[in-house]
Amino acid sequence: MGLGSNNSALVPLLPYQKRWIEDRSKLKIAVKGRQEGYSFTAALEAVLRCLERRTSWIFLSKGERQSKLLMEKVGDHLKAMGVVCQFNDSTFMEGTSVKQLEARLPNESVIYALPANPDTARGYSGNVTLDEFAFHQDAAKIYKALYPTITRGYSLEVISTPNGKQGGYYDLAKKAGLVEGEESDPSSAWSTHRVDIYEAVEQGLAEMVPEVGMPLAERLLLKSAKAFAERGIEANARMVRFVAALRAGVDDEDTWLQEFCCQFVSTAENFFPPELVAAIVSPEASATMPLEMLAEEPGEFFLGIDVGRVHDRTVMWLDRVRSVTAHGIDGKDALKKIATTRHVVTMLKTPFAEQLSKARELLSLGGPGGKLVRRSCIDATGIGAMLAETLQSEFGHRVEPVTFTAQVKEDLAFRSKRLAESGQIEIPDDERIRKAFGAVKKTVTAAGNLRFDAARTDAGHADEFWAKALADLAADQPTQSFEQYAAIIGQPVMGPDVFTSGMFQ
Repeated sequence: MGLGSNNSALVPLLPYQKRWIEDRSKLKIAVKGRQEGYSFTAALEAVLRCLERRTSWIFLSKGERQSKLLMEKVGDHLKAMGVVCQFNDSTFMEGTSVKQLEARLPNESVIYALPANPDTARGYSGNVTLDEFAFHQDAAKIYKALYPTITRGYSLEVISTPNGKQGGYYDLAKKAGLVEGEESDPSSAWSTHRVDIYEAVEQGLAEMVPEVGMPLAERLLLKSAKAFAERGIEANARMVRFVAALRAGVDDEDTWLQEFCCQFVSTAENFFPPELVAAIVSPEASATMPLEMLAEEPGEFFLGIDVGRVHDRTVMWLDRVRSVTAHGIDGKDALKKIATTRHVVTMLKTPFAEQLSKARELLSLGGPGGKLVRRSCIDATGIGAMLAETLQSEFGHRVEPVTFTAQVKEDLAFRSKRLAESGQIEIPDDERIRKAFGAVKKTVTAAGNLRFDAARTDAGHADEFWAKALADLAADQPTQSFEQYAAIIGQPVMGPDVFTSGMFQ
């Protein structure tokens, strides 16, 4: 089944979408901007090819949520075409929690969708689409596991938005000649596709989306009009407004260039490189776990609070820490602690009374006495001092005020990075949280000291990262009362400051 007049009428396609579907190359790679409809296109291509003849098609996405969304698009296309098929979901492999979704077509073709890792990549034979490949954990290993599939006559397709100048996707895009300023490898066999937001709009994307009458800053309208002109694109008012509206929702220039303009932006200064952020994103983590469900979960809970008021956000980050059995390279098993995000509260321009009320609610979890949260570290710098002091007076040793200095921020940042690199952190797949981790920069001052900071944008000042770092600090501290520790070591009771003196580090 091709793209005849009936299908074209049923599913109107923009030129770049049609070009992707009509490209029958065994190796295809696309560098694209966000919101351009490539997932829609990839799902349609799989459906058409599977209806054409009996075959298998595998979508590997960065996570379970993305796999489900892709399969929903597959279902929408099949329904629009009047094709009845069977949808199933199951566990990819016994003993794992990886969810596998599948659609079985009348001609016995099968479309699979599941989150990507090297094991799932080896588990199937068929045509493969790697969706948002720049954000896959272990991207290089996944590609190595999949490449042999083309020797059996299948196709391999790679689609993604850029994610820094590193990783498996960047290497492929550079080899294929899709990285600006880099020469392509003459031996490259990739069929290339590149469409940034301006090219997509020129080809009709703005006409496919209902226009929202939102007020736009004049500077954004002028900036968008200038960008079209610089590319030699004759833009009308609707095209300019469409791009300006997208630009209004982006925090900074680097994000805009990378996520919408197909530019691979260097992340050399990022303390948490994109691949490390991608590695700690987990479907097990949640920013919205209902508080009433937490008491039913095993493990201990720790809270970090980064305080803001006007320009910065107040973020309250709650982790569950549990011990799991890890297999060491020496063949011996050992216990490993994993901190999994369970609840994140974000407040902007919120009165301190409301902030205090929310912090009390979290610290009081677990019924009378509120012992569910074992320990909390709270930003006591400047405007946070009052909140920290009040909570410490009410909850005693379970609350530790932390004053941010250059040395304290260095300690916080390195602790969280060590935990991330050792696989002891699981954060939710949330765009704001990922950006907060990626925004932290490490610089060296003229005096040779390390400095950790982030640009202040409309999305805050990496507030989510510092709240998480405070939660990691809370979990790294003793969880018994200081009276108990003082009794153990035969020292007089010195109060909560004993925990910051280095005695128990």
